[in-house]
This record gives sequence, structure tokens and C-alpha cells, in this order.
Amino acid sequence: MLRVTVELPGGSESGKRILAQSDISNVKPGALATYEVKLRGEVLGDLGTALLTDYPRMASTIWDLAGRCIAVGLTGREELPTRPHLPDVPVHRSSDGAIPYVRFVHH
Repeated sequence: MLRVTVELPGGSESGKRILAQSDISNVKPGALATYEVKLRGEVLGDLGTALLTDYPRMASTIWDLAGRCIAVGLTGREELPTRPHLPDVPVHRSSDGAIPYVRFVHH
């Protein structure tokens, strides 16, 4: 089993906070393997289980496997959804023009 952990370091081992984890298990070995992925997050909890099928073992890096498993766990497909559109937010600059900033409340 592989475990991918996303954590926010807190300056010491005891201060870190785990934001999300993914457990990846090989459920059908072979040249074209099947992996089961379980995702859970700090805020959303258990996100369920999904399968990555016919993955060509030894054809790429462990990061490729982890990324594809996470994508399947999130979307049900081996691809990520399009990025959310960024809202059109006006960016202002300080009087000398050196510091960009965004106003949260318009006065």
C-alpha cells in the first residue's frame, strides 16, 4: 500500500497538521494493474473509494501513479477537471506603485 499525505508543517513534528491522505492499494497485480484509491480530507472527511484500472506498471514514476489515482478518486476519471475560473478582481497598487493589493471591502 502507498499512502500520500498532504500536511501543513507547524515548525515541529508535533505542530504539523494533516490536511488530506490517500491510500493506494494494488488489488490486481500484473503488467496492467488495478489500484484502489481511498481519499479522505480534514474538512470533507472520507471521499470514498475508486479504481484505477489497466495501469501499465513500471512504465512511469510513482508520482504518475499517485497523480492518476488521486484524479480518479476525485473525478472518477484519469484526468483532472478544468481549473476554476478566477474571479475578475481589481488589483490596486500602493501610492508608490511598489505593492499590489486587493480590497476586500470597497469604501
